[in-house]
Amino acid sequence: MTTQPKRVAVIGLDCALTHLIRKHIDDGHLPTFKKLFENGVVAENCLANYPTITPPGWASIATGATFGTHGISGFNVPEDPTDLAGRESAAFSSARIKAELVWDALDKAGKRCLVLNYPGSWPSKMKNGIMVGGSGLAVGDARDRASGFDIGASLCSEQLVSTDFYPYGIKGAFRADESFKNMPDSEDEVLTMDFDLNFPNTRHKIKKTTWHIAVWDEKGDGYDHLVLSPTKDFNDAFCVLEPGRWSDVIYHTFEFENGVRQEAFFRAKLLELSDDAEEFRLVFSCMGAATGWSHPPEFAQKVRTKTGTTGFSSGILSYSFGWYGHDTYAELNEQYTEWLTDVARVMMNEGEWDLFYMHSHPPDWFYHAFMSDMDPESILMKRSEKRPGIPISGFMSPGPDDCRPYGVGRRGYPVCPDLRPRGYSRWAHGQPL
Repeated sequence: MTTQPKRVAVIGLDCALTHLIRKHIDDGHLPTFKKLFENGVVAENCLANYPTITPPGWASIATGATFGTHGISGFNVPEDPTDLAGRESAAFSSARIKAELVWDALDKAGKRCLVLNYPGSWPSKMKNGIMVGGSGLAVGDARDRASGFDIGASLCSEQLVSTDFYPYGIKGAFRADESFKNMPDSEDEVLTMDFDLNFPNTRHKIKKTTWHIAVWDEKGDGYDHLVLSPTKDFNDAFCVLEPGRWSDVIYHTFEFENGVRQEAFFRAKLLELSDDAEEFRLVFSCMGAATGWSHPPEFAQKVRTKTGTTGFSSGILSYSFGWYGHDTYAELNEQYTEWLTDVARVMMNEGEWDLFYMHSHPPDWFYHAFMSDMDPESILMKRSEKRPGIPISGFMSPGPDDCRPYGVGRRGYPVCPDLRPRGYSRWAHGQPL
């Protein structure tokens, strides 16, 4: 006897192509997708909206309407719908979607909905539910009303400190310095570097922030360790790194010129440190604001991740500048996926819920980043297609027995059949589906 589900989870993965997911299942990967495919229904030829691009697609998945009804016809739409020759800007706001969103309809019916990182969902109109992000493609970016690709970050995007020149990077030089306090013993003289953060893509006026680096030779065969600190004191360090290693998540409070203080979190990776410290690269992930992206606002305080970071367009621009290679780019997206997973678990533990609706963008970002490596047999493609298994298993395992999960790829949209009998899903002209 079929059990009637009491709640629904819709997990959207942008540009997750069904035939490639099935291929990796057949190759022995993606066990959670395998379970969903074997115990559910796979629709490989869904009705697709036009144009098949991000904002219209996700608006259609959340409303059941095409862009002629919901009004989101592309990445940029006219700010004045009556003036088609007027100014256009990015459309990532619930105020600009003219059709009713499924979670708003359920909220009016007294249901409790959880909405995670869904493009165009912010600001929330719900009275009963929880919303995280929704003003861009990642919780770390803000796109609504932006002109072109002028995307703002919740605090700032990635930063690179190096002894060489890189586009938009921070170039510095090491010098012998004995003023760095409490340093470990070194086989060679300690070298230090001071640098000012440049806060790329920030929409805030952040006060000048100077941090400090010291490198030392622990094993006697060249410089092999780095300490990053807000002061010239080892005891105040954010982290200690060896080449190729990521730090744990670092929380730090930044001060704006208007006196406002904002806590943010990030991770650092020592990409390169030569024996003589002449070749050096240190990258910071997107620095994501720790608050300001949730409804109700106090929910954000409950999310304290240990490994995850927010994303800013997945780090694709920094990758294109040559700051780092394929592995680091993939790791940044894995960290962002881990953060989404952490948030989803906290949301689901905040009491009873009826609908969980989320979006994750890394599969599409991988396609954009690796256009020149699109051979399905390449290591890059296999790694990118396998990563959706992380959020799916994190969100649904252990999954509630009374929950029916749906996987949605933004290249076509199914309408959830469980919503039809209750009258929550209708065509725009009012007839039940």
